[in-house]
Amino acid sequence: MKFEGKYIIRADEVTPDKMMSVPAMLRLMQEGSMQNSLEHSFSVWDMESDNISWVLLRKNLKIYNYPMLGDKVKIVTYPITTEKI
Repeated sequence: MKFEGKYIIRADEVTPDKMMSVPAMLRLMQEGSMQNSLEHSFSVWDMESDNISWVLLRKNLKIYNYPMLGDKVKIVTYPITTEKI
């Protein structure tokens, strides 16, 4: 159930030196998680009638270089496991 999304870095995601900020990277990862859940019908809205939801527990961000304004990046996300609490 992997999701791959391609995004272009926008002006509101960069620092004054035109490099993408770490908080913007994390927001983009969150967006990828949401798109994955929507694509596979397990979003909070899909599960609302059952009074259950999902929670993003972990993010793994490896920065090899900072994307710049206008660069294209690929976000890959997938659920590793499900847990019931």
